[in-house]
Order: sequence, then structure tokens, then C-alpha cells
Amino acid sequence: MTGEIITKIPGAVIHKTTLDAARFPPKAGMGLPPNRPRRRPLKFTPIIEAGEISDPVRTEAAFTPLPPPLDLDEATSSAAATVGMVLETLDSAVAIGDERLGPLRVKLAGMQVENAQLRSAIAELKSEIAQISFIVERLSIDRQGPPGAAGPRGRDGRDGPPGMRGETGPRGETGKAAPKIVGWEVHEETYEARPLLSDSSRAPVLRLRGLFEQFDADSDATDAIEEADAAAAKRDEAERERERQRWVK
Repeated sequence: MTGEIITKIPGAVIHKTTLDAARFPPKAGMGLPPNRPRRRPLKFTPIIEAGEISDPVRTEAAFTPLPPPLDLDEATSSAAATVGMVLETLDSAVAIGDERLGPLRVKLAGMQVENAQLRSAIAELKSEIAQISFIVERLSIDRQGPPGAAGPRGRDGRDGPPGMRGETGPRGETGKAAPKIVGWEVHEETYEARPLLSDSSRAPVLRLRGLFEQFDADSDATDAIEEADAAAAKRDEAERERERQRWVK
């Protein structure tokens, strides 16, 4: 309800609920309900301290009677009656809603209890699962045998890309000049040669026998090839000479 006063509207009907408004549409010619008769003012009878009702004749002068009801016009009286009917309808709807919500509240409380019980059962199951996992892990550790033999070494992987070049380090001290060769000490019998250095140090010996032997072998092979080529050339020349003499005859 928005609190608006319903005035006299042709064809208006007051419904108790929205469902009634949908099921019973207003009919033609229906208007607001008739005015209700005015109620008489209530008279209150005082009660003494002992709980007994006092004499109404003796106490009537001690109380001021209620003022008489106002003389309202027909439109205002009809609107007030309509508002009263709407309020009564709302009170009835609220009472019906409370009656319907009562069983639902009971069911909800029961479901909350069941939910708490399920949560407790789930917590117990999780605890049992954790204990079982711990026991299984301990058993696997206790049953563990000696370590196996190491397998073959795998192949080295491919070299990765070169990294970034590092910073240049500090320049070192200038070194001493390397000694120079100033002469040779040759041993013809053993085909050895030792370089003589400028700082009088002894350089390693160069053993050249194998080098000379290989040179001799290559030279002999070259000489044999050259001799064979020369002999073949002489034979070819002699053959051409015989052919020329035969054609001349």
C-alpha cells in the first residue's frame, strides 16, 4: 500500500489479495461499498486497586466522556471505510503469511541441524583420510629396499646459445719480451737441431730424422715416376720414327 486515500471511482472494487484481483475483475456498475453506521463512543469503567470494578455511577463524574464523532460527508466517510477495509485485508494477509511461514521456519531449523551434522561427519571423514594417508606413507617408507644401481650416464645436451659478453677486466702489467732465436746448434749425425735463444736459455731439441726420411722416400718415388715417364716418351718417339720411315719407303 502506498497510503493514498481511495476516493469514489466508478467501477472500483476492493480486493483482499492480488490473486483475488486477478481472478475477480470488477464488473460494470459496481462502486464503492455503502457507508457503515457510526459506532457509539466507548465508555471505560475504572478498576480499583483490589481488582474489583468500581461503581460506574459514582465514578462517572471522574472521567470525561469521549467527544461525539464528527459529522463527515458521504465521500469522506466512504473513503475512511475503504481504508479500514484495506487495513483489515492487510492484517489478514500478514496473519496468513505468518501461519505459512511457521512450518517453513521449522523445516529450515531442521535442515540447519542436518547441515551441521553433515559438516561434522565430513570433518571426521577428512581426519580419517589424513590418518590413512599417513599410515600408507609410513608403510611405504618402512618397506623401502636398498637403492638400485645407478643407470648409464646420459648423453650431453646440445650447447646453448652464447651468453652476453662480460665487462672488460682491468689491464694487466706489461710482460717481458719473449726470447728470440739467435742461432742453431745442429747435429748432422742424429739429424737434430737445437735453437739458441737470446737469453741463453735452452730450447727444446727438434728431431728431424723422420722428416728427412720422408723427404728421401718422396724424392725416390718422384725420380722413379720421372724415369718411367721418360722411358715411355722414348718408346713413343721411336715408334713414330719407324712409322715415318715406313711411309717414306
